[in-house]
Amino acid sequence: LAGCYHSSVTLAVMDKAAEHKIPFINSLSASEEIPKKIRSDPEKYKYVFHANLNSSGYALSERAFIQDIVEAGIFTPKTKTISIVCEDTDYGRSAAAAFKERMEEIGWTVVSEDYWPLGTTDFSSIITKIKTLNPDIIYSAGGGTDAARLTSQLYDLGVKKLHIGESFTLYPEFFDMVGEKGIGLIDFIQTPEATPVGKNFTQRYIEKFGQYPTTTAGWQYDCVMIALKAIERAGTLDPDAIVEALLQTDYRGFTTERIVFDPISHEAIFGPSYCVCAAVQVQREDEELKLFDVWPFTIASRPILKTWEDP
Repeated sequence: LAGCYHSSVTLAVMDKAAEHKIPFINSLSASEEIPKKIRSDPEKYKYVFHANLNSSGYALSERAFIQDIVEAGIFTPKTKTISIVCEDTDYGRSAAAAFKERMEEIGWTVVSEDYWPLGTTDFSSIITKIKTLNPDIIYSAGGGTDAARLTSQLYDLGVKKLHIGESFTLYPEFFDMVGEKGIGLIDFIQTPEATPVGKNFTQRYIEKFGQYPTTTAGWQYDCVMIALKAIERAGTLDPDAIVEALLQTDYRGFTTERIVFDPISHEAIFGPSYCVCAAVQVQREDEELKLFDVWPFTIASRPILKTWEDP
């Protein structure tokens, strides 16, 4: 099995994978509950692997980004305060908890936490509260049309803060709904062309389908390629042999430099030599809005565009 997007779906599917002893590789879900579940019964869930970062890995990447832009003089916080606004899902709450914990470790304070039900159309009460609190950073984890509405309404209500999103720009409808109101948004996701594998994949994808690939397409490509290489190493379709082969994975993929699985949690190991989530920013290229990798600085295709007002 390769797939699943929502963490709640992954948490359900991993039980079926364990029941039927089917190797299952997921890369899109980020809830901390997934590795916790694997650790709770390693023998039962030995068939489950996560080829991307969990919420802690994303939070560590986001914290390193903030530290780097402060050190570079791109961002100057005044009170080291944060307002959190996330979708009310397993993913959103897990992401918020991880980000809050990692930022509190370096002396930041979360002054508000709000969680929107999926399908929310009006964020005005949350945004009004944030304007009153005047934090240095707004942090959000979510996606789809909800993320687009939140971004648009922050702009409409005159909030010019450093806005760090997570998974905001996964789908093309974000740009259709937000337009130029999204310029400057920092999103932790990564463009399809950030790695050599990604550049090759993108070229071939455009040739085949006539359109630019989404990041989700790239993540799923990684899952399938990791599975294929494990089957080749195992030399058999025996599930237990494939599990052993998956534990030998050392894959340079579409969205990360290197995927190596932790032998206990079966997650991609976090770190500069392994899996680090890049930051992208919505910027204009001619008349078109696009995502550009802006961090880590070593892979940046453009410098960060400062659209926020320092506190």
